[in-house]
Amino acid sequence: MGEHTARTPNGASLPPAERLRALADSRELRGQPWQPDVGDELVGVFRGWSSGVTKRAERHPIAILEDEAGTSWAVWLFYSVLRAEFQQANPEPGEFVLVRRLPDREGPNGIYRCFRVVVDRAAADPFADTDSPVDGDEPGDWQLAKGRGDSPGKRTCHDQRPTFGQGVRR
Repeated sequence: MGEHTARTPNGASLPPAERLRALADSRELRGQPWQPDVGDELVGVFRGWSSGVTKRAERHPIAILEDEAGTSWAVWLFYSVLRAEFQQANPEPGEFVLVRRLPDREGPNGIYRCFRVVVDRAAADPFADTDSPVDGDEPGDWQLAKGRGDSPGKRTCHDQRPTFGQGVRR
C-alpha cells in the first residue's frame, strides 16, 4: 500500500504524518471545561472555535475564552440556547465576551438551561444596539439580517436576565 501525500498551499508535498501533526497543531485551541452554576459568569477574550466529541460520540462546537488571569476556558455548546446565543453574538477572535448562566426555564418540552452571551463591540459598531431603520427597512429588520435580533420561534432567556450593575444573586 503506497503512502498518500497532501499538498501545502504552495504546492509542496506533505507526507501523512507531517500533515496530521500540522492538523493537530492547528487545533491546539484548548481550555479547561467551564461548568457553570446558575449565576456564574465567564468574562474573557474570545480566542476562537474548537470542537469536541462527548462520551456519547456527539460532536459539539467549543468556544475558547481566555480570562484576565490568562486561563483558557472551553465553553462546550451542548445546549440549544447557549449555541443560539453564541450564533447571535457571533464573536470574533480578540473580542471581549461575557457568558452568564441564567436560571433554568420551563418550555413546552420541559425544563431547559438558559444563558446570555454578550460581545463588547460597541466601539467597533456604533449601530450595534440601535433600532434605527437603514435604507427604509422596518425598524429591527436589519438587526435580524445581521443576526442581532431574536428570531421568532427560538427559545430565549432575555426576559429573565438581570441588569448589569445589579450584581448576581446566588
